[in-house]
Amino acid sequence: MRPQERAAKRERPGGRHTAPQIFVSPLHVGGCDDLFERESLGQLDELLNSTI
Repeated sequence: MRPQERAAKRERPGGRHTAPQIFVSPLHVGGCDDLFERESLGQLDELLNSTI
């Protein structure tokens, strides 16, 4: 992968580079901890349903 492509991919998740980085449609959710936090706050179902 060329450096320019790598830089563009890092910009999309806000510079984070740990795996996995989770996207729901175009929205960057974050990592696993971020996903579980949305679930505990009751926001995950709403997010998933909004992309259908």
